[in-house]
Amino acid sequence: MEYNPSSIFVRKIIRPKYIVPEEQRIVIGSLPSLPIPKGNAGAGLLSQILVNKFGYHLPFYRQQQIFKSQGVILSEATICGWFNASTRLLVPLYDCLQKQLLQSNYLQIDESPIGVQGYS
Repeated sequence: MEYNPSSIFVRKIIRPKYIVPEEQRIVIGSLPSLPIPKGNAGAGLLSQILVNKFGYHLPFYRQQQIFKSQGVILSEATICGWFNASTRLLVPLYDCLQKQLLQSNYLQIDESPIGVQGYS
């Protein structure tokens, strides 16, 4: 067996620049769309933050430590802002799921508690 740890990288976007001689102006290619407008986090990084939070119950300060061990310095406020913006993107999915669940005749839930670390 082998293990290849996750990697974080900066994606360099090269936008072509053209001159329109007839109009005497410069045209620059458009940027690809990102999940968070005017943000610099890609979908893969945002989904990893959400999976770590909901799937592995990792608080933001621990995720910050993991990123730091990989050579990426992110503030907890940045991670929190990306998390909030990402969860807002999931609202239509939540609404659709809620509608389907409420139309069901039978629901099952898991009420086992998950301990939360308190701050003293």
